[in-house]
Amino acid sequence: MGELGPYLAVFIIQLIYSGMTLLSKAVFNGGMKTYVFVFYRQLIGAIIMVPLALIFERKQAVPVTFSFMTIFKIFMLSLLGLTLTLNVHGVALSYTSAMLSGAIVNCLPASTFFFAVLLRVEKVNIRTKSGISKIGSVLLCMAGVAILAFYKGPQLRIARHLPSGYHHNYQQHEDSESYDKKWILGSLLLFLTTITWSLWIVLQAQLLKTYPSKLRFMSIQSLSSAIQSFVIAIAFERDIEQWKLGWNMRLLAVVYCVSLN
Repeated sequence: MGELGPYLAVFIIQLIYSGMTLLSKAVFNGGMKTYVFVFYRQLIGAIIMVPLALIFERKQAVPVTFSFMTIFKIFMLSLLGLTLTLNVHGVALSYTSAMLSGAIVNCLPASTFFFAVLLRVEKVNIRTKSGISKIGSVLLCMAGVAILAFYKGPQLRIARHLPSGYHHNYQQHEDSESYDKKWILGSLLLFLTTITWSLWIVLQAQLLKTYPSKLRFMSIQSLSSAIQSFVIAIAFERDIEQWKLGWNMRLLAVVYCVSLN
């Protein structure tokens, strides 16, 4: 079990992330606005993280490097890796499918490795077998996801008796074109979120070297993201009905996703 432990942990994490994607897609299809969803997710995350940081790191001294500039860097890092990424990912998920989202997110380790090498956080020697294997794996992973995103194979449809006619065929053609455009746009947005997530991970690791209080670091990010997400949500959604949460799938999805923050 000792050797299989890390692999089992990765498998469980992937299952949890799959559940997050499916629940998010379900509530978006049910009419919940992506911006409101992200705000509630980040708000509840901040409510949980701030007390945890105060409890478990109350005796830990504030790092010497802690300053307004540090707060500003954390705030901007939160804007890049949490607020903008989650909002764009929500829009992309509403345009595509949970399957495609899960496939592209699996490119995250590969793209993170790419940016780590680009920013000289990680070193790789392309003259060695291990270096060639790493580069080849990254390219293979990206190529596989690109095929999933842009290859349009045959569609499986349930047979239905529909009235024929020019208007119906024209409307079906228009709907198909609109669907294709949204799918391509959503795929590109998913690639974009993978890039920003990767950058966030690499930059976060660098910033943690100067601010090692991990819980405080994450609580500041969560609080910053909650404020940023509220500004975005209130700008795009003014209907009070869209802000209501009940004992339903919306609340379940928000709480489930908070556990992955």
